[in-house]
This record gives sequence, C-alpha cells and structure tokens, in this order.
Amino acid sequence: MHGADLSHCPARDSGGRLVVPTVDVAFQVRCVGGFAYQHWSPDGYQLFYMDETGATRMLAAGAIERSSSRWSPDGSRLAFVQTVAGNTDLYVVRPDGTGLARLTNHPDSASSPSWSPDGERIAFRTLGTDGRWSLWTIRADGADRRRIASGIPAGSVTGPEWSPRGDAILFTSSVDGFIPVQLWSIAPDGTNRRSLASASPENVAPVWSPDGARIAYLFAGSGGWELRIMNADGTGARTIATSQQAGISPAWSPDGKRIAFVKHDGRNYGVYTLDVDGGTGERPLTSQLWTAFDPAWSLDGRHLLFPGIPKFVTAVMVMDADGSGVQVLNLSSDPDETPRVRPR
Repeated sequence: MHGADLSHCPARDSGGRLVVPTVDVAFQVRCVGGFAYQHWSPDGYQLFYMDETGATRMLAAGAIERSSSRWSPDGSRLAFVQTVAGNTDLYVVRPDGTGLARLTNHPDSASSPSWSPDGERIAFRTLGTDGRWSLWTIRADGADRRRIASGIPAGSVTGPEWSPRGDAILFTSSVDGFIPVQLWSIAPDGTNRRSLASASPENVAPVWSPDGARIAYLFAGSGGWELRIMNADGTGARTIATSQQAGISPAWSPDGKRIAFVKHDGRNYGVYTLDVDGGTGERPLTSQLWTAFDPAWSLDGRHLLFPGIPKFVTAVMVMDADGSGVQVLNLSSDPDETPRVRPR
C-alpha cells in the first residue's frame, strides 16, 4: 500500500518528524474520525471524546476502568465501566455527553464490555465474591441480563470479544487460577463452549478479524511472546510475529489484510505492521527514540492512532499507515489505553 493521500488534510513534515498540532488538529481528526480516549487524574481515569472538529469533551470522570470503553457498531453510544460508591458497573453514554445510563447494578464487579454486531446486546464479565468470573449478555437498554458462563477461575481472564458474525464470543481463562491459560469460544446463548487453543503458559488477548473468519491472539512461548492467528474454529494456528517482552496488542486493519501490533525492539516499545498472508514482513513504523503503545486503525485503514510518549509527555498520536506523517492530536491520555475510533 502506498502512503495515504492526505491532500485534503493539513501539510505535514515530509520527513515524518513530530509536528505539534495547532488549529490543524480539526482537519487531521476529520481525516481519521472522532475517537474516545482516557486520561489519568488524581481522582481517577477520565473518559473523553474528540470529535471531528477537534473539540474535546469529557464524557465521564472518576474511577473509569482502563481500556474498558467500546463503541456500539453504529457509533451512537459508548459503553464503559465505572466504579461509583463502591459498585463497579456497566454504563453507556452518547458522544455528545448525553444519555448517560447505568446498565448494571450488582455487587459483583463488571468489566470488559463487547457489543453484539447488531448493537442490540452487550457481553461483559463479572468478578464474584468467590473470586471467580461469570460471563453475561445484557440488552443495550439494561434489560434482559443473561448469564452464559460461570465459575471461571480468576487468573488471566481476558475478553469477552463478540464475533463480527454474531455467533460466538471469545474469552480466555486459566485452568486453576494461574497457568496454563486456554482460549475459549462460547455461543451467545451459553451453549457450544469449546477450547480453541490448547492449554499453554498463556493464550490471551484474542481479537477477531473484521469478517469473523480468523482470530489473532498472544501466545507465551519458551522464547518470549508470539503473535498468532488461527481460523475461527481453532484450526490452522501459526505464528506471524514475536517479541521478547509482552505488549503485542494486535489490531486488524479494516480490510483484514494487515495487523498492527506493539513490539519491544530492545530499547522501546514501537508500533509495527505486517501482511497477514505473506508479502511484506514486519515493518517498524515508529521511532526508536520514543515509546508507542496500543494502535488503532482509522475506519478507512489509511491511518493509525496510538498513545505514545514522544518527549516525556503522553499523547494521542496519528500517522499514515506507512509510518509517515506522525502528529500529536492531544497531549493528555493514558499510555495503556487504545484510542477508540468512533464508527460512522
């Protein structure tokens, strides 16, 4: 793929060096789409939305669960997890800050919302007082809460992740609360639970391909971390990238042909891409002089957003998919929070 055509966007440093934004931010965000992000404060994490004009508004503040925000498929609502008065529950809010609603009210702590592809339901997990997790789905208005799995050991639980096809939900869990960790699939009604990846030290952070046909996930091998992909039924697993230290955070491009991920190069964490089915190998996109974290693709696949620390300041940053044209969009974010690009 050639460098993204940003002739309709503001001029940038042709060498791809960092450009501190001014009024050009509005044009740049229009190119990639509005996005949600988090910012740490002494009172807890705050949830913000930067719209396509470059305007930023706070959507929620105080005790927001890190990396919990997820857009509905139509971009009309943002689900997130917040602790209020000791209860950790699931909430939704609209991008203009209206319509804030609490969907759950339960002593068990909620976590990790994931929307069904039709936007009608949300999958999430809860941690019970017995130290075990349960998986649930709930209607987007807070009604009809259904438990689809229970008694899941607490160690190394990730997910749920609802399939783009709507027929399966992924999650990981350990066998006895520690290791090994297995990757599981379960139907939205709680049936057909099965293991997709055999128990190993770690099988975590599964991510569906856009068409729901494949899954990317992290595997902890004897020599470090591996980025693997497999078919949705668990067959055909293969390693496509490695990193000596954790932090791969895979993100599929909208067309499903590439994966962006984070790798430690011996000096810093940086963003890389590769072609899933061959062609170009690993390609480093960010400078070794600063740290980059969890990437997210723009809706058209021509840009990548990511949290980074370019000069001892945490920022939400954007670049073309070939690594050129790096710019700062906002100088306040959580370096461990993937920017959530709003569907439109």
